[in-house]
Amino acid sequence: MATEYPKLPGDYALKFTSSYDQTQQPYRLFIPSAVTTGKALPIAVVLHGKWVNQDAWFDYTPVKKYAEQWGYVVVAPLGRNNVFYKGPGEQDVMDALAEARSHFAIDSNRIYLMGHSMGGWGTWWVGLRHPEVFASIVPMSGFPPMELLPNAKYLSPLIFHDNKDETVPVENSRTPAKELEKLGFEHAYIETSGYGHNSQVIGDYFPVIFEWFARHPRKYQDFTKTERSCPVAADTVIAQWNPAYTKESSLTVLTKFASQLILEETKADYILVKEDMFQWPYGPLTADKIIDMYVFPYEQLGLFTVESAKFVDTAKLMQKDFPLLVTTSYPQAPDWSSDKKVVFIAPLPIAQRYATDIQILPDPAAHYLVRAIQRHGQFPPR
Repeated sequence: MATEYPKLPGDYALKFTSSYDQTQQPYRLFIPSAVTTGKALPIAVVLHGKWVNQDAWFDYTPVKKYAEQWGYVVVAPLGRNNVFYKGPGEQDVMDALAEARSHFAIDSNRIYLMGHSMGGWGTWWVGLRHPEVFASIVPMSGFPPMELLPNAKYLSPLIFHDNKDETVPVENSRTPAKELEKLGFEHAYIETSGYGHNSQVIGDYFPVIFEWFARHPRKYQDFTKTERSCPVAADTVIAQWNPAYTKESSLTVLTKFASQLILEETKADYILVKEDMFQWPYGPLTADKIIDMYVFPYEQLGLFTVESAKFVDTAKLMQKDFPLLVTTSYPQAPDWSSDKKVVFIAPLPIAQRYATDIQILPDPAAHYLVRAIQRHGQFPPR
């Protein structure tokens, strides 16, 4: 915890001690003038997108202007390592919120969560994982884990997405909006035009967002939360950590081993993954920790076949259109000049870019990883 926590109105750059791994994690805090009234204040937690940090909302959007106008405390945690707010990222959000609540009178019925892009996914993820905490969530240009969508029953989502978004297709918000309609859950879906994936949409819609918040205090009632699926009990320790490898080891090492284990389970030849698709796990290797180790937000895998002789052209297209790191279970690359057919797996939206005849695998990627690590009893494997 901060030793000297600010009490006066203003914008502060602070750190807290993570309850996940006891590291010092940065965050930004805005305190409105309304703090001097002594009344319990509403609070907004804002989640940044990929490749930026906790300063993004404060430095590039007018969030402080509107927070001052509406009397909101604002907390902006760091989504460390671009992990889509899973694992340590998720806990950092909750820790930063808890830090602010421990120092201010915060209205427990007016705690809000919003984010754009990776932060939009994080807003869905953290909100649906902790629906008892938030009054409303505002995911922008993101998409939810659909199996957790029933947890939005009392979250009154206000969803934004641009119809020409080339990074996160608009269907990723249209689909949950339609499902929320079927479920009969209060929500609003605003489909914008002209922004693409640009975060300018945040500032332009602050008036709508804060008016929505004003009309939506927390109405949470006790209900059975839906948990994400897991091959075994989430808190079961299923493997030991191989002490030969440390967090300081290269992400390439982590990607190599994780990819090989998924390949073992799926019987494919190659897996196409982004360099940052895995995060280094902390602590006991429970099923929940291993699932969080896989951080690419699309969890379904697609299987497709490419002829060896055509692989070079395919690979060039992949590198140009969607830079990928290719790993393999082969000790050495096969002879690409042959007419052998090679079986690939990739996150479904990546697979769909390069093939039409795709078999969608029955389980999420992380489930294959859990089962493989459980079988080896150690990670990374010997």
